[in-house]
Amino acid sequence: PDKPTRLKATAGDGPVWVNGANGRLPDLITKQSFKDVEVHVEFLIAKKSNAGIKFHEVYEIQILDSYGKKSVDGTDMGGVYPRADLQKGGYLDRGIAPRVNAAKPPGEWNTLDVRWKSPRFNSPGEKTANAVIVKATLNGQVIHENQELKTPTGGNWMRKETATGSLMLQ
Repeated sequence: PDKPTRLKATAGDGPVWVNGANGRLPDLITKQSFKDVEVHVEFLIAKKSNAGIKFHEVYEIQILDSYGKKSVDGTDMGGVYPRADLQKGGYLDRGIAPRVNAAKPPGEWNTLDVRWKSPRFNSPGEKTANAVIVKATLNGQVIHENQELKTPTGGNWMRKETATGSLMLQ
């Protein structure tokens, strides 16, 4: 309670990933690669937290303390993170805002469900279809539906896209 930007974990049942004492841990990356996938994530964040779930490690749906914001963009909870210029700093666009701000207050559990469709490639390796968030719901509210992603997000936007990839929890 005296540090609203930090969480304190207590033992319980089931697996739980808790961020470190300094507020950071290494990303969790699956060993298995996925093409099209359905993902269900339950998470609780502290005040001012910033994280994300990344499909193929390069397409990010943002997890951020955005509770109560009236106007949101791709940098907010449930947004598709904007492309970023890692050399000069700053964003190249606003990302893709969630349809609604469905974020719960810090310290409350959130649920994110995503149906993901990977980009498609022909036999020579040329991209024939963009990645698509078929449907994403945050706390029971639709935040994206049939949302095409033309490039990876954040500083990854210039990286080569692939038909399969790992999931990453940032």
